[in-house]
Amino acid sequence: MQTSSSSGALNDELASLLSSLNLPAVPREIRVIEILPGDYGEDGYLRVPSARVLLSDDFSSRFDQLVRAGYSWINLNYLGMHEGAAVVAVEVPRHATGAPKPSINYSGPPRVVSESMGEAATVLRVIDPAQTAMRGRALIEVLDELTAEGHEPMIRFVAALGERPWAGQLRFDVSMLRLWLAGPNVSHVQAMVTYGDGRRGGVPLSAALDRYDLTFFHGSQPTTTTSQTLAETLDRIGTWVTAGYPVPEPD
Repeated sequence: MQTSSSSGALNDELASLLSSLNLPAVPREIRVIEILPGDYGEDGYLRVPSARVLLSDDFSSRFDQLVRAGYSWINLNYLGMHEGAAVVAVEVPRHATGAPKPSINYSGPPRVVSESMGEAATVLRVIDPAQTAMRGRALIEVLDELTAEGHEPMIRFVAALGERPWAGQLRFDVSMLRLWLAGPNVSHVQAMVTYGDGRRGGVPLSAALDRYDLTFFHGSQPTTTTSQTLAETLDRIGTWVTAGYPVPEPD
């Protein structure tokens, strides 16, 4: 394991990590996963929802929070390549100790990744949203979380959603700015709302954004995705609810 001598900014740390690995080619993009308790299965695989596999720019503010949180160390572990992107896992101790500055450590790739042409699939399983169990949170909890993070477009969306008479029939959850929806007594994600700015999640390009992607799922497969305004997206969700939560026909 190597210890960082970089500035502490995420992109600088990632550049130093990848430079230390002497990869055969420079990755076209870097994606980051924050490791949480329970992510590793008994078989040793790391299993995370796709919503938590973020572009490095979309994780930078969270990384800054971790640096300031008083942890004694932060590990950056290169896991290999996934769908053309370098994947780096970020891991911290279970408890902060009040350290003024963490030791940022580099590691990876795991030996099994090196032995399999650098593919992260030998240690990583990215789970589609429809395979993810929902916590079934109250909409006010979701709104409070978004408000604390200051994400105005999704705050507007959730607030407007709560005013619709059919909203009480839905179950809700949120993960990395992706709003998950399901009908009553359904434990998995049936629909997902994200920002419609082409970034597949993360911080929106504009606080004034009025474009939302609505994706419906059948099993683990997305069936339809529409990109519409806030009002149009809510109308489409309302139609889905009042029709009894049917699975839309594939695009």
